[in-house]
Amino acid sequence: MSVLQEMSPLVIDHLYLWVNKGGTAMDALRAIGLIPKTTIGIHEGEGTASHVIYFDNMYLELLWIENQAELEAALATQPDTIPIGDTWRTTGHCPFGVGLHYRTPATAPISFDTRRHTAQWMPDDSFLELFPQPSLYLPPCSILHGSLAYWESRFEHPHGHPLGVQKLTDFQITVTSLDAVPPTHPLPSLVPLKHGEQPLLELIFDAQRQGKVFDLQPLMPLRIYC
Repeated sequence: MSVLQEMSPLVIDHLYLWVNKGGTAMDALRAIGLIPKTTIGIHEGEGTASHVIYFDNMYLELLWIENQAELEAALATQPDTIPIGDTWRTTGHCPFGVGLHYRTPATAPISFDTRRHTAQWMPDDSFLELFPQPSLYLPPCSILHGSLAYWESRFEHPHGHPLGVQKLTDFQITVTSLDAVPPTHPLPSLVPLKHGEQPLLELIFDAQRQGKVFDLQPLMPLRIYC
């Protein structure tokens, strides 16, 4: 099952990548013609913050550590939610994460071995289903529920990027190790993974109708095709 297939019950909600605090990464995306949301999201109680860029069918989230003390307090109760930050450059750990949601709120759910997660920054009706993460070399994956998932109904989001992109039509995540994926884990069926020397997130918009490629390395492990 591909989460980008027309009839898949699960679809991409968002993809995220860890960056350094300070805005340099988002400045680089602005420079190629992508316009982010006007406000930054603070994840109260978790010590992280993020800035997002909306597209017609998903959003890209740049995530960073905002408050180290708050983060450490959160990790004391949720040790399996490990921040990657900029350590991927030396460790090879995966700096990406994948959020999914059901195609509609009425779509029949699929039974997975997941853990329910809530946080004080989330809307009251929302929660995440977190999949087990077998290894830090693999991307965390979750299913979003409630209005956190169906963000189109909660607020306006910008369209009309100067770059001229609209929809994500494909993506690929390169990781430095696939050895830790258990045979029964659903991750390979949900997320397109391949092995490589360095982590890389490749996003293909609008079936690459413009024939353009933007490689954001080494600032961040991201390549955009449009």
